[in-house]
Amino acid sequence: METGPETRAEGTVERPARRRGAVLAATRAAVGLLAVALILGVVAGRLWWAWWSPAMPGRVYDTVDGLAWYPDPLDPGFAHVFSGTAQFVVIGFAAGLLLGLLGGLVTRQRAIFGLVAVVVGSLLGLVITYRTGIAASPADPATLLGDAAAGDQLPGHLQVSGWTPYLAWPVGALFGFLVVMVSTMSSDRAAHRRAVDGGAVGDETGGASGSAADVEAEAPIETPAGEPGEPGEPGESGVSPDRSEPSPHP
Repeated sequence: METGPETRAEGTVERPARRRGAVLAATRAAVGLLAVALILGVVAGRLWWAWWSPAMPGRVYDTVDGLAWYPDPLDPGFAHVFSGTAQFVVIGFAAGLLLGLLGGLVTRQRAIFGLVAVVVGSLLGLVITYRTGIAASPADPATLLGDAAAGDQLPGHLQVSGWTPYLAWPVGALFGFLVVMVSTMSSDRAAHRRAVDGGAVGDETGGASGSAADVEAEAPIETPAGEPGEPGEPGESGVSPDRSEPSPHP
């Protein structure tokens, strides 16, 4: 069947429209993921501060290197300071995991685009989480030593030690995205396998039915014994009767 110029023109017009629709849908999904990352970052930052608070007390001491702040009591105070880092990792990984799962569900038909959106969203959530938690915490006592004197009491502050804890958000997001992608691929393969198996069974059934029909069609139709054939066909004995009368002898 040949397509006319009008049909080809309609197909040419529909392709850019479909492409624009796909780009628009992907843009909306990206904006939605960034908004979710922003919200998750704010919630995670507040949870971080609520889990760590209240800030431990501390005191300014006069040392050989000058004024320095130390928690009071010393050992429990330092343990409380480092617990903020562990809490940041736990909360960041959980928030990133939620973002990755949602991003995988929304963009499972556009994996590359979804991966980029999830990574960017996780970085945004990481920054928001850190800034929200630090904003709720008292200031770093080390920045207040210029106006302090030995013996002054200053509260501690929320902090993250090292750079590896900042990977919690991206790692959690990538893990959640990967879980959705793998499960989607597995379900698609299972559906494809069922479709292929169903088609094979249908072909076998159709082939068997067709063979039976061919055999039935090719089978000769037998005329029951004792019934005379059609005019011009042999009779019951299979030999045409001789209807000619003998010629008289002279």
